[in-house]
Amino acid sequence: MSRIESLENLCVSAKQSGFRVMFDANVLIALLDECHKYHEYAKKYVGDLYMSGSELFYVQPCYLEILDFWRRRSITKYLNLLFMDPNNSIPGRFSKAYKYHLSDLEKHSEGRSDKYFQDYVIKDLRDHLLRVGGKNHQETGRRLWVNLCKKALGERFQKVHQILNKLEIKYAKFGDENVFPLDSKSTWPTWDEMISLIEKFCLASNDAAILNMAAKGKDINAFVSNDYDVLLAINGGALPEHIRCFTWLPW
Repeated sequence: MSRIESLENLCVSAKQSGFRVMFDANVLIALLDECHKYHEYAKKYVGDLYMSGSELFYVQPCYLEILDFWRRRSITKYLNLLFMDPNNSIPGRFSKAYKYHLSDLEKHSEGRSDKYFQDYVIKDLRDHLLRVGGKNHQETGRRLWVNLCKKALGERFQKVHQILNKLEIKYAKFGDENVFPLDSKSTWPTWDEMISLIEKFCLASNDAAILNMAAKGKDINAFVSNDYDVLLAINGGALPEHIRCFTWLPW
């Protein structure tokens, strides 16, 4: 029998008795990004859980994934605006690289939830900008890159905290009395347990860390994810039986 349930079941159950729910990063990313394929799903279901009075949590590896996504989102959006303005003077080499990567992104973005430049693209664009001053004037390119990052990313992360705080989605860290109390330190997640999850299910280290923290969190009784790797691991026993697991993906 499958361990994975429809997220609608959680919302119905939560109205009857409060749940302590931990989210995977992909759920909160969908909530935060209004252009995400599943944004409306996330807004509805997370909003329903908030209204039910459930306690909602995310952990450090989840937070790091969110920040990394927001960095890529912010720099992609800034570059798009930069190139839309005909008054901007943009170095030809950098412009050519941007247009190539934008065309490639648009070509392959249909059906994808994430429509922003990946890290390898951002690094390639950076390298093109670093070469703007020529071999003997590399400092020019470095200054341009630092200035671009400051404009693209400066104060962009406040929105992340505003949305999560508004829905009372709490950051659970070690020593937090809600989820990882100091007097239960002996039960906190360990590296060996995380590595065991990687070995058993071929999980990415971040996914294994999030699952391990969900498994060890105090009184966590629901976990929500839209990552098939994570769902397969849960269905194979990666989380204890008392934690119910939910998704809005077809399963």
